[in-house]
Amino acid sequence: MSKSISKLYRIDALTDMHPGSGKNDYSIIDHTVQRDAGSGLPCINGSSFKGATKQWMAQNGKTDVEIKPIFGSDTTANSKTPSGDSHQGGSTFMKAHLLALSVPCDLAPNVTVTCPAVIKNLIKWSDNLGLDLGSGVGKDLNQLSNLSFGDNKSTVHSLTPTLIDGHLSLYHLNIKETISSDLKDAITTIFSVEDNRFCLISDKFFMRLTNDLNLPVVPRNALDNGVSKNLWYVQVIPSGSQFFVPIIWGDDVQEKLFKDIQSKPMQIGGDASIGLGFTTINSISC
Repeated sequence: MSKSISKLYRIDALTDMHPGSGKNDYSIIDHTVQRDAGSGLPCINGSSFKGATKQWMAQNGKTDVEIKPIFGSDTTANSKTPSGDSHQGGSTFMKAHLLALSVPCDLAPNVTVTCPAVIKNLIKWSDNLGLDLGSGVGKDLNQLSNLSFGDNKSTVHSLTPTLIDGHLSLYHLNIKETISSDLKDAITTIFSVEDNRFCLISDKFFMRLTNDLNLPVVPRNALDNGVSKNLWYVQVIPSGSQFFVPIIWGDDVQEKLFKDIQSKPMQIGGDASIGLGFTTINSISC
């Protein structure tokens, strides 16, 4: 019997994303994004990611015979298909956790921003699955997650001096500290960002940047002969943001089928017709 294979992948948003929650709480935002019930951070639920992956594989030439062992029958595990068979999928698709948010900066069009709690969550998942993030990467990430943010938690750490005295938008957070160059390889391995596009902020301000008041909102409008009939607002995760997702493949054949088309963009979430949700998927575990 083939051995299952656990992997961690990074999802990079090429365009704004709307992994919709399906909820309408009658606030000013009509359609909000999915959120982790524990942390409150934006996420992509396992069912949403699994469905997007299945569609993506089918669109890129994978046959039903190849797809079925991964995803199972197109019914529940306790019922049967019209042909009389019932097959549970062999792979497990976990929830995708927010890894970094793309934030405007007055010294760069956007920077990749994360916080200690997010880094510690990544380390936890890596340890729980027994995965190797690369030589010394785990140790360096631990060091990164233990940096200080001052009494009011407003200090911002940058990977390069070129962003010093710059400001992140919304809360006008001032970039004052430089991250040790010894941690550069670990940051590059996990986030795959340029030196002048990475910042670390406190958990306190990361939670504020990702709450409903501060995530971008896109207006949508239904027109009838040029007349507005329905205006609604869709909350989005900005392009350039990142998630990480654990997947447990049933065997090496299933993992290879995914790897074969990994370089091709995957669409996740709603509003694909207006270009939302286009992403790339990259492995971040050995």
